[in-house]
Amino acid sequence: MVGWLYVPAIAPVLAGHKPEVAAEVVSIVRWLCVSEPLFCLSMVIIGGMQGAGDTKRPLWIGLVSLWGLRLPIAVVLSLGTGTVIFSGIQLPFGYAMGAIGAWIAMSFTQGVQGFLAAWAWKQGKWKTMKV
Repeated sequence: MVGWLYVPAIAPVLAGHKPEVAAEVVSIVRWLCVSEPLFCLSMVIIGGMQGAGDTKRPLWIGLVSLWGLRLPIAVVLSLGTGTVIFSGIQLPFGYAMGAIGAWIAMSFTQGVQGFLAAWAWKQGKWKTMKV
């Protein structure tokens, strides 16, 4: 909440008093403010499951949310249509949002990771692991 309210006052200082950069900083920080509670939840739950010996499900949650979702969504949101992404392969569609697109993807996938971690915790399989 504090970040949401005070980032417009702090961003110009952090951005070297460049208005366009400060506006982007405000937007990025506000996206992160929305997703951080779920990300914090996922970190605590995943740490608890790993401490109880359940290490495979947190691994899969991380792989799905980071590599399966975050990377492709960030590429599509941040790059434009026709951008060469690898060895002459062009992106068939993209939104060309730049850094904001990548941060939106990160915020979204942090939320997904939080929901997946809460779901895995609720299943309770971590309680039966042998360490």
